[in-house]
Formats: sequence, C-alpha cells, structure tokens
Amino acid sequence: MFLEVLKDSEVQKFFRLKQGIPSRKDRVAWEAVSPEDRNRWLALADEALGKTQNWTILSATKFMLVKRTGDREIYERELCARRDTLQALMLGEIFRDDGRYMDDIVNAVLAICEETFWGYPAHNYTSDVLFDFRNPFIDLYVSETGALLTYVLLLLGDKIRAVSKALYERVLFELDIRIKKPFLTRTDYWWMGYDNSRLNNWTPWIVSNILSIFFYEEENITRVTKAIEKSALLLDRFISGYTSDGGCDEGADYWSHAGGRLFDCLEILYTSTDGKVNFYHYPIVAEIGRYIYRAGIFGEYYFNFADCSAKAVVDYEMVFRFARRIEDQKMAVWAAKHFSDERSKGIYKFRPLHRELPILFDREILAWANEEATVFRDFYFSGLEVAIARQYTVPDRGFYLVAKGGHNGESHNHNDVGNYIIYHNGSPLIVDVGVGTYRRETFDSRRYTIWTMQSAYHNLPIVNNAMQSAGKIYGASEVKYTCTDEEVNFSENIALAYPLEAGIKHLERKFIFDRRKDGKIEIIDEFHFEREGNEIIECLLLVSYPERLKDGFLLTTYDGSKVKLMIDKVFSAEIEKIAIEDVRLQRVWGDALYRMKLSVKTEKKLQVKFCFLPL
Repeated sequence: MFLEVLKDSEVQKFFRLKQGIPSRKDRVAWEAVSPEDRNRWLALADEALGKTQNWTILSATKFMLVKRTGDREIYERELCARRDTLQALMLGEIFRDDGRYMDDIVNAVLAICEETFWGYPAHNYTSDVLFDFRNPFIDLYVSETGALLTYVLLLLGDKIRAVSKALYERVLFELDIRIKKPFLTRTDYWWMGYDNSRLNNWTPWIVSNILSIFFYEEENITRVTKAIEKSALLLDRFISGYTSDGGCDEGADYWSHAGGRLFDCLEILYTSTDGKVNFYHYPIVAEIGRYIYRAGIFGEYYFNFADCSAKAVVDYEMVFRFARRIEDQKMAVWAAKHFSDERSKGIYKFRPLHRELPILFDREILAWANEEATVFRDFYFSGLEVAIARQYTVPDRGFYLVAKGGHNGESHNHNDVGNYIIYHNGSPLIVDVGVGTYRRETFDSRRYTIWTMQSAYHNLPIVNNAMQSAGKIYGASEVKYTCTDEEVNFSENIALAYPLEAGIKHLERKFIFDRRKDGKIEIIDEFHFEREGNEIIECLLLVSYPERLKDGFLLTTYDGSKVKLMIDKVFSAEIEKIAIEDVRLQRVWGDALYRMKLSVKTEKKLQVKFCFLPL
C-alpha cells in the first residue's frame, strides 16, 4: 500500500516541500503559542539551567546491570532524563531566543554525541555486557535520540554553528554513521522484517524518527527518496499484521507506539508535503486509529490483555489529530475531553518533538472538549477474537464486559485464551493484572515463570494441575460472536490452549451478556475430559476481598458498587491475597489484589455457571 504510492515519481516531487514546522525566526508563530505552554517549557528550561555542567559519561556498570542483575531501570532513567533536559532547553531557547540556554544545549548535545550507544542496554543483543560501537544497531531510543538532535539542528542549527561549527558537523556525522547509513544499507535488523520476523510497535516507532531525520536534515534528495521507499516497505510489512478491524494485539499501552506511531509517520509525510501525500482515506488506517477509542472503558481505564496496563498511557492530543484526519467526530471529542481533563489536573506528558510541536500551534482541541461525548456500546475485533460490550452508552453506568479468544503466541503475550474483564459503573471488578516492571526475564526463556504471565493468575481454570501453554498453537477454536441490543453472546473452545497432560477433550466457554433492565452476565464452562477423575480450579482475580454468601459471593468494585456472584456448583473456595510489590502494578492496583480459587472434582463431564448480578 505505502510502497506502491511512494515509489511513484510524481509523488516523489512533493518530498522537496519540507513544510509543517515554523522556523525559530517566525516569531509571529512562536509568540502565538499559549502562555500556559510557553511558561511550562520555560520553567522546565530554567530548572535545567546549569545542570549539564556536571554531566559525566554514562556509567558502564549501570549499563551492564541488565545482563548482570536484570535491572534496566537505573540506566534508562538517566538516559531519558538527558533527552528530556535537552528538549526543555531547546524549547526554552526558541521561546526566549536570547542565548540564555545555549551553553547548556551545547553541553547536552556534545555529551549525547559522546555516548557509545544511544539506545537501551536491554536492546544490546550481543553477548558482550557493553555495546560494540563497530556494529551499529538502531533501536527505539537510538532513533528517538537521532530525531531529537535533528530538530535541534533544524531549529537551532545557526546558533550551534555560531558557537562551534565542529559540533554542528559532529552531530551530522553521528546521525550518518549511527542511523542513516545503517538504515539505508542494513537488512538484518529484526524490526525490518527481512527475515519474516513478526513486526510490532518497533517498526513504526523507529520509522517515524527515521522520516524526521531524512526529511529535516538530509539534503541529498536521492537518499531521502531511498529512505522513504524503504520506510514505506517496512510500514507495509507492519500493517500486514493487522486485520480489517484495526485490532492491536499489543494493547492500549502499546497502541501509542504502534498505531499511534503509524500516524506519526503518515503525518510527517502529510505535513512535509503540504498534504499532497495523504493516506488517511485508506480504511485500514482509520480502523487502526479507532482501536484506542474502542479500547477505553471509563476515565483512565482500558481493557488490558497482554503486556498492557489497565491504566494505559495515551497521548490524547495525538489521538485527537488522528481523529480529525480520518474525520471521526466521536473519537475527536473523546480524545479532546481526555486531554482537557488531564490539563485541568495539571498532567503534562513529555512527547517526542514531532508530537509536541503540532500541539503548540493548535488550540482547536480545547474547543472540541466542550462537545457532547458518546461511546460505542459494543464491538468485536474479529482478528483478535476480542468482544467488547457495555450495558449502556453511558460509560460509568452498568456492566462492561470484554472477553478474548486468540492464541498464546501474540505480541507481548500472556497465556490468557478465554480470559475476561468485568467492570461495573465504570469501576474494576474482575480484572487482568497486566504486567510489572520490565526486567531481563520478561523477554527471555523465563518469561512464563513470572506470575503475571501465567494463566493461573488470569480469570481461567487450572485443569488437572495444568496451566495454559505458550505458543501460537495454543489457542481458541470454534469462536462465535452475536450481538443484539438486548444480548451479546461470545463462545469459544479453549481446550487447545492447554497441554495434552490436562486431559481436556473439549472446553467451551460461553459469555452471555443480558443488557436488559438491571443487566446480567453469565459465564458457562462446559468441560469434556478424556478420562475419569479430574480436578478443576476456577480462578477469578478480584480488586477487593469477596464476602461469602449462602448461594455465592458478594463482590465490590473500587468505587463501592456491589455485584452478586452466583455459582451453580458446590466448590471448595480459597481466597488468596496477592501482595502487589511491583511499583508499576501498584500505580494501578494499590497494595493488593485477591485471587479466588474455586475447586471441584468431576468425572468426564462438568458444566460450571457463574452469574453476575448488580445489587
């Protein structure tokens, strides 16, 4: 799709326009930035003033921690802090335009050029504990750093040359050997897909930065054209992993760096050619954009299968611009209201400059926040086999259910085929814990020794002491979905998600969501076994301790809504408190969650029915 269009010689004429970003010398444009944004960036620049004087080489021993102990946080924080500091100093200098921050900018630029590797230690895919500078690798933050330095040259290049022509040339040299030449000549980076590797958010994330670097710094139009054509090829490979509904198997947390970064790529092409190169009319682009709107539950909550947090970090300004380009008014209003709500709470996000710069000059988003918002009532991602249903179009009223099929070889996979999440009145009730702080084990052979990845810590049965297995062959079959105003039905056979030793012949899980009157959700498991003498433990992950009733349990959401869980079989019940010690998980769930383990023994057949009723 992208390559076919961008290889056209007539289209390539537009690559020379290079519009979309006001020059620093366009004082009318920069003085029109809102006082709120201007003052925020000036305050950050003032806070950073003088700090770069004490910067030293980034520690080798901290870099080595990821391979020595698995810790990746310490080094990453320092590396990212330096980029954030440079961005603040740069914008401060543009706003003041008086040279106040130039010494610190020069210090920061030189210090970053001196770094052996601009990326994360966890992405040092060699056996050595330190990075081999002779074999450059473009990871997410190598590309991010390159784009940042490109914008520094674009907007402050004349001031840097006035201080040191050598430093200006040094930046050009580093961009060339670390990013531009490798991108144009290498085909062995997995995120390029030449080896048929499955592509994920890495591809559009890196390509969005590559496009910035070549559009705004490279003068050789032949190289620009080659870079754009290769970028188009990689984006075609990336988008080929999507089905027509735009479902993102990486989840809402990663969407900003998957579908969101695809938007960044398309927006750079669009704005840099004065709208002449426009891919927003393609249906698949629009559907990929709408995923994030459809994944929202209420407020800051999102459905969060795989390595996704229930409180996903979303760049709502970018979502708003995406919505305008695809002409989706409901999505635009939804994004604008979230953006306005964050601003009212004083929440500001550090964005890459190709996202930050547009918002400085676009105040339309706040006007859209005054429009009336509506949310969809149901949607089925047929490619992901994920069904979403609300009781009402008002997001903080009634039941919300999301259930999944799929397989256990998905991107950022958890073993969770058949898992589900239930909210009531916009507040969590039955949840997916998500993922903790990344460490070495998260992405090596020990991934499924981490409890958050295991099916036993999802809302799934343990069968004859067996949990689900990892791999694409372990998935759902016979998946069916129907939806009316009154009732949503979703069913699947999840037997193949379990290993053979579980002894399961057939395991149908049915979801029946009655949306009439007060609402009711039924979940029915029908077990068929190969042999006699089987034990089942049905697991439910709850946000609060359940109260035992004569005919079930009383469940409570975070906000105090009461829901009755009725069960049609006599189980042995065990309630386990799960202490949450990981900082990333604590931000979502606090200090604890609760796992209900309902045990029963059976012969070759058993039906279990859970019924959730509001009180």
